[in-house]
Amino acid sequence: MKAQARIVEFELVDRDLNGAVSYLKAADACLRFQGSLSAYGSPSSIGHAAKGAAESLRRLGRLREAEAQYRLARACFSEARDISGLCWTSWAEGNLLRHRADYRGALLKLRTATSRAQDLLAYAYGLAGIAETLRIQGRYGVSYRGHQKALDIFKELEDPRGVIWAYEGMAQMWLNAGNLRRAHEFFSFCAALAPKIADLRGLGFALRGLAEACGRGGLQRHAMDHLRMAVDIFGEIQYYTGLAYTFKSKGDIALRRRDTWTAGLCYAEAEEIFVRTEDPRGLAYCAIGKGDVRSAIGDPAGARSLYHDAMAAFQEKGVIFGYRVARRRFERACKAG
Repeated sequence: MKAQARIVEFELVDRDLNGAVSYLKAADACLRFQGSLSAYGSPSSIGHAAKGAAESLRRLGRLREAEAQYRLARACFSEARDISGLCWTSWAEGNLLRHRADYRGALLKLRTATSRAQDLLAYAYGLAGIAETLRIQGRYGVSYRGHQKALDIFKELEDPRGVIWAYEGMAQMWLNAGNLRRAHEFFSFCAALAPKIADLRGLGFALRGLAEACGRGGLQRHAMDHLRMAVDIFGEIQYYTGLAYTFKSKGDIALRRRDTWTAGLCYAEAEEIFVRTEDPRGLAYCAIGKGDVRSAIGDPAGARSLYHDAMAAFQEKGVIFGYRVARRRFERACKAG
């Protein structure tokens, strides 16, 4: 496989915008390019600039600005009758809906993108987006098969960024299923490949996954080392969702070390970002973490309240795995008094 990554969000705007560039810089570049085209540019060129800006703004947590850029992209591609551009816009809009935990809406957009794909890469990205959405919901069987199908296409197309995306999705399912060896194997593969193609987002998630696997396997020091690196990476590229989930993982590891003070601080940092970036799933997982802290310091009533809030949020959004985790914690807290 060639060590070369296509960045589909930006390649028709500026090929220098690779996976090592911060999303703030990428957003600014796309908006500048859009401005330069406003008088004489083709609708499709403006659409690609708007779509690139939207994807960057989404990762910065500036969702309302991202929505405006998605609307502009769709209008431009519609005017140009650019079916490929509309397909990629549906894929990108699906990403935003998934971020907001509107999984039904996300799947509708992503299935539209897949059914109207004009090339194999667009089809594979649509499949991977559907698989990721189903994984988050906890529908692991169909999600794993989707990731595997997308992986086969990414390998055929020699798209290493897509390969990392697929492997990380499968690794997360192995982790949640308790197969730490397989999860570690898949995340390690991604951590080795990502730096070769300057995919810092992929590297950050691989390190976070390795930390989770190490932490559950009792290797807390190794876990914290991986998480420190992931925090630095996500901070460098200004990918705030990745940063928030990494803080949440740091809280989990701190709790395993019985450091409730550090755990509470980490959950608070994660929660602040999740509120700012409008991420309800992340907030529900933080509620579980804060409940664990209350349980560890001998406050089962406080823990029950937080677990109950998490259960309600996961049930409303249809997140099966998160709901089951919260329910087990809630039942345990009830037995504790």
